[in-house]
Amino acid sequence: MEITRAETGNVLMLMGEMDMSNADELPAAVASQLDLDEDVLLELSELAFIDSSGIRAILRTYALAHERGRRLVLLNPTVAVQKVLDLTELSRNGIDIRSTRST
Repeated sequence: MEITRAETGNVLMLMGEMDMSNADELPAAVASQLDLDEDVLLELSELAFIDSSGIRAILRTYALAHERGRRLVLLNPTVAVQKVLDLTELSRNGIDIRSTRST
């Protein structure tokens, strides 16, 4: 998985695959690269795969944002990632999942 900071805003782009070999990188990247006094946005349009380790990392990232009174927003998940997010019902835990793509 590759994590890069977007040029504008409080956005990290996740690319590749997030699994147990690299999922711990996400909360660390958020804590070090983003202003936790703003909502945290994760762009998922280039994330092809996520497993349970990745879901745990997203939940830890949510906790980091929530501790600061901020939201975690997952943007533009791929179809495969959206299926996992739906199965785990992350949106029921207060994580905002949205698509900004036009159809």
